[in-house]
Amino acid sequence: MARVAVILTAALAITGSVEVTNAVGKPRHKGCNTHKCDKRVVKKHMKRTIKPHRGILNAIAWCESRMQDIRERGGSDHTGYLQMSSTLWQWVGGFGIPMGHSKLEQFYRGAKVINELGTQPWAASQSCWG
Repeated sequence: MARVAVILTAALAITGSVEVTNAVGKPRHKGCNTHKCDKRVVKKHMKRTIKPHRGILNAIAWCESRMQDIRERGGSDHTGYLQMSSTLWQWVGGFGIPMGHSKLEQFYRGAKVINELGTQPWAASQSCWG
């Protein structure tokens, strides 16, 4: 407890305010006092990001994986609903590989790719979804 008081005192001295953090030291979302609230806020943000791209993401996922969280056959590292490479996945903030992450997480990262690069990463299957 003394260590926490020292850290808070140091933060107050340096910044003039103390930022409330969660258990892993990340700032809490405004108005949230629990981890559960933080998760709800993040989930809502993800859904808002996906919304304008939901139709194209569903079409790409159907063409790429038949809407299944799978590993691509043939030796490539493309995995998940959208068959994203691990490099592209990590470029938009994902950890590890897409496969095994929730559909919401994969579609959120897919929406971020579309915002940055358009649908170019899925050009090979465009005849199916385009």
